[in-house]
Amino acid sequence: MNQPAREPGALRPLLQTAGVLAAGALIWFVGPLVAVAGRVPLASEAARAWALAALLALSLGSMAAHSLRARRRNRQLLDGLVAGADADTQPGTPETVQAPTPEVELLGRRFQEAVAQLKRARIGRRRGLAAWARPYVYELPWYVIIGAPGAGKTTALVNSGLEFPLADQPGAGQALRGVGGTRNCDWWFTDQAVLIDTAGRYTTQDSHQAADRAAWLGVLDLLKRYRPRRPVNGVLLTVSVADLLGASPQARQAHARALRERIAELQRHLGIRFPVYVLVTKTDLLAGFMEFFADLDKDERAQVWGFTLPAEGGPADPLPLMSSELAALEKRLNEHLLERLHAEADRDRRAALFAFPQQWRLLHELLLELLQAAFGPASEAASAPRDAATAPPLLRGVYFTSATQEGTPIDRALGGIARTLGLSGRLLLPARPSGKSFFVTRLLRDVVFAEAGLAGLNLRWMRRRALAQLALGGLSVVAAAAVLALGWRAYADNHAYLADAARQLPALRHQAQAARASAPTDLVALMPVLDGAERFARQTATGAAGPSLGLDQRELLSAAADDAYARLLHEAFLPRVAARLEARLRSGSPEHVELVYEALRAYLMLFAGRNFDAAALRADLDADWDATVPATPAQRAALRRHLQRLLAGGEVGAPEAVDPQLIARARALVAGVPVADRVFRRLQQGDAGAPAFSIASATGPSAPKLFARASGRPLEEGVPGFYTRAVYPQRLRERTREALRQLERERAWVLGTAGARAMPVAAVAPTAPATPSVAEAPAPSLAEAVERLYLAEHARQWESFIGDLRLAATPTLAASAEVAQALARPDSPLAALLRAVAREVAVSPVLAPRHEPLSRFVAGQPAPLDDTLSLLGSAGQQLAVIDDAVRRRTLPPPGPALKNLAAAAQQAPEPVNALLGPLAAAGGAQALAALHEPLSRQLSAEVGAACSRSLDNRYPFARGAAQEVSREDFVRFFGAGGMIDEFVQRRLVPYGADATPAAFQRARQVRDAFFTDGGRRFGVQLELRLLELDPALSEFVIDIDGQAHRFRREARAPQRLRWPASEDAPGRVTLRTGASGGYGFDGPWALLRLFDRVRIEPGAGGRVELIFDVEGRKARFEARSATALNPVLRSELESFPCPRRL
Repeated sequence: MNQPAREPGALRPLLQTAGVLAAGALIWFVGPLVAVAGRVPLASEAARAWALAALLALSLGSMAAHSLRARRRNRQLLDGLVAGADADTQPGTPETVQAPTPEVELLGRRFQEAVAQLKRARIGRRRGLAAWARPYVYELPWYVIIGAPGAGKTTALVNSGLEFPLADQPGAGQALRGVGGTRNCDWWFTDQAVLIDTAGRYTTQDSHQAADRAAWLGVLDLLKRYRPRRPVNGVLLTVSVADLLGASPQARQAHARALRERIAELQRHLGIRFPVYVLVTKTDLLAGFMEFFADLDKDERAQVWGFTLPAEGGPADPLPLMSSELAALEKRLNEHLLERLHAEADRDRRAALFAFPQQWRLLHELLLELLQAAFGPASEAASAPRDAATAPPLLRGVYFTSATQEGTPIDRALGGIARTLGLSGRLLLPARPSGKSFFVTRLLRDVVFAEAGLAGLNLRWMRRRALAQLALGGLSVVAAAAVLALGWRAYADNHAYLADAARQLPALRHQAQAARASAPTDLVALMPVLDGAERFARQTATGAAGPSLGLDQRELLSAAADDAYARLLHEAFLPRVAARLEARLRSGSPEHVELVYEALRAYLMLFAGRNFDAAALRADLDADWDATVPATPAQRAALRRHLQRLLAGGEVGAPEAVDPQLIARARALVAGVPVADRVFRRLQQGDAGAPAFSIASATGPSAPKLFARASGRPLEEGVPGFYTRAVYPQRLRERTREALRQLERERAWVLGTAGARAMPVAAVAPTAPATPSVAEAPAPSLAEAVERLYLAEHARQWESFIGDLRLAATPTLAASAEVAQALARPDSPLAALLRAVAREVAVSPVLAPRHEPLSRFVAGQPAPLDDTLSLLGSAGQQLAVIDDAVRRRTLPPPGPALKNLAAAAQQAPEPVNALLGPLAAAGGAQALAALHEPLSRQLSAEVGAACSRSLDNRYPFARGAAQEVSREDFVRFFGAGGMIDEFVQRRLVPYGADATPAAFQRARQVRDAFFTDGGRRFGVQLELRLLELDPALSEFVIDIDGQAHRFRREARAPQRLRWPASEDAPGRVTLRTGASGGYGFDGPWALLRLFDRVRIEPGAGGRVELIFDVEGRKARFEARSATALNPVLRSELESFPCPRRL
């Protein structure tokens, strides 16, 4: 007995088991022979056992997944049937739907119970291992049986000889009656296939077309959804002989069209082309059928009677082929007719036998007519492109069956004669049921079910599957290519990596040789080889950039490189560290005793593991390297990194023997320095734990634009945090106590004092301290001494910082205005800096008295500082106004802001005067420079022209001139409040600058020489002392406005001359040497005209000698003036230019 098309699935467990056994054998026996990158992953039995377990788990998982997937699809398909049953649809309108009867309810329950059993059941006859792979319902071939009502579909299935698994259920029978939406279907679940016996009206759809079509398409949708690859395996088209012989030509044509439409509808809806098997049922109704085949035994009745057409390559119109096949069947009948006639004794039966071929011919013609209408070529061109949905039906064969013999045989020939003669009534007797079936049993098993795979596949589903398979194949190819590419890349990367490592080795050897030739204390010379070894070890420790596939050698090389780096640190770096410590100990001095102490402590740590402290040792060495090693910041960072790696493993041990004499000498040196000095220096070198005080930290981000330092040092530098109020006094005293305690703890093993435990190095003898130890000196006195040292250095640091404060240079007038305004704003950086400085110095008992003026200056509400800032703001505004006026080429209004700022700066305490004084001076000078042209024009208009008219070419400015400058004009120009002084005070002094042109300077000297009382009063004062008098003269008299000044040889005391004698005096000056000798001058410049007759000899220290010659008799005097310019000397007057430009 043949098995269904899914039968190859029976081999699935066997093949899968065989594959697992073969793969397991390869893993167990061949696995140890396979090496990857020099390693054998499956060398151990444990590894192979795990691999076999993984293979078995993968295989069982695959089988379980397949079973679960099949069971899920089976359940989903059957759930769809139940859901359709639950819909309980009835044809007709809602008004015509009747309440379900008890019989319908019973059918519904049975349908659901049967479906529930099918969800769990496997169907088939497989035994043994193949029984486990028996298919679920959805995996069996599915066939649709369609035909007109009463065509004998159900009868043919019942007599087909198939097994029905649900027949054991009480009341189930062979077929499972559908209910609800499947009410009009019988579901035949056999051991070979699932057959849907549709109601006859599904074919004709002549009762309720919409309801019939909806129910029909619902069943097809279920199949298409859960059997997407091949929804159905074929169609059994049943045609009853009674319908063929008894129907009118019009009815047969309508029936053929209905069959054609149903088949086309199936193809369109399912999207596949499937074989159609035409079953001509009830052939026993042909007159003479039972008599003709009465001699057949059971096996002969089980054979197939019909013909099978070609599956592929057949003609487009199968009618000629079918006609020839039917003729061949008729020929067989005729060949067998004579034998049957001889064998039959009954005359009536022989008559029926003889007529049977003629009855067959009549059926032959009617059947051809029906098949031509149902399967013949369509009217469109046969060459038109078609797909599975529109291709002509695949008529696979025509088969004749007889399940049971019921009803009256039809004799179409006699019937026609009877109708012609007008006879009525039956011409033939009804056939008696024989209980035999003809040509049914082997038809389904041997022909139909054997061709379950003949149906075409769902092209849409196949395209999706093909695309999926193509994508999966592409991914597999890509994955394989990726694996190959990764393998090649891993190999290339590893090869390049090893080559690169090999290229670095010669450089490392060269660097090592160069380091050996350097001084034993030179750490910088060792840096290249240390950096190279560290870099090499770090590079080798870096994993591959991508998957290495077991080819990466970095791990092995990394371990070797790291080991080499560690040996280099111990064998090369450590000896140089020890040598530097010894060098420090040899070169130590009392001025750097703390450095000696730290070097001694570090040196002893290397040799005395009991006192090893990696953090302390690292701190001591870092401090030494920062102070003494000439290295870049990058090199210093590398040194610290190498040292940290060296000390990471704990005690390192010195590579050389200890030097006892060196230790003793260092101990003596340290012990000779007072403890307080050592503690203070240690505190200095330690971490202050507080930020440094700087201009930048006190004033914020605007500091670079506003401030500078006279020394040029960065604004970020300042007073170390150790000397700020964050440390003093509380933290300083705490750290002092801690330092004292630490010195006491270290005294025993660092200084080797008496009573201390013996050092591990026996050759090192204790050294008695030259000064009291920490334990012997009273702690308060030591702490106070440390604080005194601190305060002295604190004061030095702050005085240096305060004296270094300056404002930023302002090269332009606009820059000066901007700085002044920025310093004067409400959040003034200057105020912040000054107040911060005042707070810092206030904590020091040394600095607080010195800078008390500054503390008062910034204290209070409002503080004097606020007034100064207000003046600073006004000065900034004035400078801005001047700058704007210069741009507009106008003269700004004068103002006292700059002058007031300069005066306030002079009165302010340090460092305010040093900050604001230069700003006021620079701003004034820049203002004058910017206003040079307009001021020059104004000077020329207001002073220069009048000066030229009144002074040029007049005596005393022009010696020998006949015209004299009137005293009033002289006072108007040179006196206090005069034209020149008024211009200076109104136009120049507001800018904080004196008269810079030479004319103004000489005008000031003239005023000082010829005016008294601060320039408000015209007059000259001279002090004359007689040095020598001609022997012929008894006296020498100078008379000024009636006031006679007599000089005698015996009275040589200096005499003060005042000219003019009074404001209203005429100014006459007379010189007399006796009763008749002498001469005199009148006028406003009589005194100067007198001096014109005198020989003048300038002397040192502003002293001038006057030599009078009166009629050949001489008198020599010494003239002194209280002013820088002696009025006797006329050079300043004669060279005085009238001011026209600044």
